[in-house]
Order: sequence, then structure tokens, then C-alpha cells
Amino acid sequence: MVVSAVGSCNALESLWYLIGAMGDGTYYVTNDGHYVVEYGQKDRTWLETIESKALCLGYRVFIVHHKGTYWKAKIYSKEFYNLTVETLSRLHEILTSLQEELFKAYARGFFDAEGTITKHYRRTIRIRIAQKDRELLEMTAKRLRELGISATEPFLNDKHGVYVIQIPHHAVKKFMEVIGTEHPSKKARYLLFSQSLP
Repeated sequence: MVVSAVGSCNALESLWYLIGAMGDGTYYVTNDGHYVVEYGQKDRTWLETIESKALCLGYRVFIVHHKGTYWKAKIYSKEFYNLTVETLSRLHEILTSLQEELFKAYARGFFDAEGTITKHYRRTIRIRIAQKDRELLEMTAKRLRELGISATEPFLNDKHGVYVIQIPHHAVKKFMEVIGTEHPSKKARYLLFSQSLP
């Protein structure tokens, strides 16, 4: 495992952010034998955050336009591929006892990849994180509650066929203070909505 920091970055926190962000990621081996970990989103600027985390670990990133408004950040590395696959295969086990600061980095990446922040009637704001893996959401919600952040148990979103945990209005400010976001669009959205927070 890569543990040395580059400059002022924290390599372990960068790694766990990237693991959390795998909600918008995939991994594969190409026909000609290249090992690839790939992140995709419409927001290219977020992929630059992915790039900075990977560079902290010593890996180069190639950001490429895919189609329409969709972009991909690709890391070609057998080492990082193996590290990602191994970590994801044991993620449920690891998350239960992951060091607090590393869990925060993981949750931040998870939210940036799989989360939304929305404003509703009566000026209430909520955060939702969606995922097909119910158990993973249960563990995430439990760890958030241990940090003093209210989070619901996972519930099924019939429209999209995924499970969702929700951070209610009164806990959104605490979530952003403790976990935060490094996603430019989510930062801007939160700043726009935060005037109605208690």
C-alpha cells in the first residue's frame, strides 16, 4: 500500500476518498493487458479532484471526454487496480473499524460520487446518498451517527431501484462541517441553500 504523502497531501485520506468515490467508478483489464481504474461523471471539474487524489498517491490520471456531457478519469496502474479490488472486496469488514479521519475521507468521496443535496418546500434541505448495496449504506449511516450526524436507515427508492440514506435538514450543517465535500457543484449548491439552515 502507498502511504507516503506528496507535498502537503495525505496519502491515506486520498486513498479512502478514492475508494468512497468508486460509487461513480469501475475497474477492468483491457484486451491488451492494461489495468484500469476509472471514474466517470458529467462534472469534469470533480474529476480534477479525483486527479489530485491520485497524484497524491503517485498515480497519473487521464481525463477524457466520453460522449455527450460525460467525462472519465482513468488511472492505468496494476498496483492501484489490485489495491482497489482488494479493498472493495473487504469493504464491509474494514468500514466497521476504519479510523475516524479515514472514514470521513471515505464518506466524503462516497457523498461526492453518490450523493445529492436538494432544497424542498418550506426551505428545508436534505442530503441523500444512494447505492444498491443496502448493507454498505447501513454501515455508513451507523458510522455517521457515531459522529453525531443524524442519518436514516436505508430505504428503497422504487423509482430508481436503489437504497437511500437521508441526512435530514437539521443535520445537514453538521454533515458538511464534519464530512464536507470536495465536489465543486455540491459546494456551490450547499452555499446557495445554506442560508436557510438553522
